[in-house]
Amino acid sequence: MAFMRLALACMLLLMATACAHTPKGVLVLVDAHVKPTKRDAAIAGFRRSQARCADWPGCRRFEIGISDSDPNHVMLVEHWDSVALHKAEHARITAQESFRAFRALLERDLVFRYLTLR
Repeated sequence: MAFMRLALACMLLLMATACAHTPKGVLVLVDAHVKPTKRDAAIAGFRRSQARCADWPGCRRFEIGISDSDPNHVMLVEHWDSVALHKAEHARITAQESFRAFRALLERDLVFRYLTLR
């Protein structure tokens, strides 16, 4: 829980410094636990997603945080225009064969939390 609060605080600080106006939209916090023996491959997969963020409709930012106390615990912090746009892109990505292979690198299912920016 403390890691999630820290990731959120860092993302809000990054967004505030990058924007001259109050950010709008939705923060998507994605809690991921990767298999210890597959950690490097999982992080590489997250970095590929981060690099493609600009191509996803409605995705403004994608950050990766790795816990200092548990390097297999990864928190993704994404800034989207809306929950609907995130869910549509997530559905498109998870339908791909490459995501099914990526899923094998995870210890458990991804957990999503949506926070509306006002």
